This record gives sequence, C-alpha cells and structure tokens, in this order.
Amino acid sequence: MQMVALRAAGSTVGGDTQAPSAPANLSATVALGTPVNLSWAASTDNVRVTAYVVERCKGAGCSGFAQIAIPSGTTYADAGLAASSNYTYRVRAIDGAGNLSAASTVAVTTPANSQTLEAPTGLQVAALSSSEVDLEWAAAGSAVSAYLLERCEGASCTNFSQIATPASPRYGDVGRTSATRYSYRVRARDAANTLSGYSSIVSVATAAASPDCE
Repeated sequence: MQMVALRAAGSTVGGDTQAPSAPANLSATVALGTPVNLSWAASTDNVRVTAYVVERCKGAGCSGFAQIAIPSGTTYADAGLAASSNYTYRVRAIDGAGNLSAASTVAVTTPANSQTLEAPTGLQVAALSSSEVDLEWAAAGSAVSAYLLERCEGASCTNFSQIATPASPRYGDVGRTSATRYSYRVRARDAANTLSGYSSIVSVATAAASPDCE
C-alpha cells in the first residue's frame, strides 16, 4: 500500500498553502465477523481534495497511529481485526499540494468472537506414493481463514506436530519416507484466531520404494 508522506503545516507545493476542511461526521459501524466500516462527509478545498489519509491505533487511549489506507472516496472497510479490542481511527483530507486537514477521530470496540467453528470432516487420503501423501477434507465454512494440518509418524503415534496451514481443504505432504506409517488430523481457524476441534484422524502407510532398474 502506498503511504502518504505527511508534511508539516505551512509547507507548500506550487504556492498552495490552504489545507482542506476536516472530514465531518466520521462514523464507524462494526458487527461480528465483518470489517469496521468507516464513513465520513467529503472535505472541501480551495483547489481539490485528492484523497483521505486513514490511520489506526490499537488500545484504549492509544496514540501511536499508523497509516492503513489512502482512499479517494469517503468510505473504508478495515478487515482482519482482533475480537474484543479497542481501536481508534482518524481521517484527514489531503490536496494535490500535500496540505493536510485537521483530523477527525472515532473509537470502536470490536465484538467478542462468540462464533463456534465446526471441526473439519471427511479427512481422507486422496493419493499416495512412496514419498507423498495427498490429503483432502470437507470445507468447514466461509468463516475459515486457514486450516492447521498436523502429522505424526509411526504406528499408534500420538506426538502430532503442525506441518502446514493451507487456505483450502487439501494438501500434498511431500518428502515422506517410503514404507512408513503416518497419521494426520486437521482443524480450522478463523480471522480472529478461533480454533475448531480436530477432525478424525486418518492413518496411512506410504508405498514401498520401487527398486532401481538395472
């Protein structure tokens, strides 16, 4: 994302030193599972407003604002925020000479994430060779941002470790040892880092390696 280099008040490009008016009526709406939707009234300028600088900081009473967007219009949707968290936004207008308006601010608290993710179902081996296990499972819903796939090695193993976080419900586990038994399980994660329960475990033995041809 391109950032705006903010200049001090009174700086000039091409002789224009008049700043735009501050964006009025800044408001924010937020609901569970949706972005924070910001909107404001258009600013005015003696020449032309070219964009708006949207900044955000996290935490009650925060002051460390960082630019997150420079939309040309009067709305912005800020997605991927943490649940049950305080955010403050400020919006300033900027003109073609780089003059910045005063800031309008609004504070919001994101909802608690009460959504329950269903555990993935239908985990199965889609294809198998001596060195690769291809897995697939049923998608766990539109709220899922990634799947956490875990593996353990050996008959009756229990020491699972995470090996991948695919966004789609399939994965090819390459580089496996031939004639070796592996077990897999998977769970879902959403944008607020809520985790589902685990799928059922699927176990499989890789094929024996073919002898080299003489």
